[in-house]
Amino acid sequence: MERLATLTLQPIILERIKQDQNMDPYLTGLKTKIESGKEVAFQISGDGVIRYKNRLCVPDGIIRNEILTEAHTTPYSMRPGITKMYRDLKMHYWWLSMKKDVIEFVEQCLICQ
Repeated sequence: MERLATLTLQPIILERIKQDQNMDPYLTGLKTKIESGKEVAFQISGDGVIRYKNRLCVPDGIIRNEILTEAHTTPYSMRPGITKMYRDLKMHYWWLSMKKDVIEFVEQCLICQ
């Protein structure tokens, strides 16, 4: 069921992630490196989205919080703890400081306290 929650989220935000990647300073710099062949760990997929090991690179901003909220509060996720939530997100998404962001998000959840 975890996968179902992720699959319903992904098509909704894929286009937003793609658009926001073009406004994120880190990811635009990364895109330049990918295109010039200086970065091989990341790639630009056929749909034009920057990916790391086939995971969506999520730009800084509101979209990250929306992904964290969705991953933590959907009926399918049942409010996972830090380790499970990070592991589940890591299967599909990548961003700088993702683990730190997951820790802070779960620690701030009033229901989980």
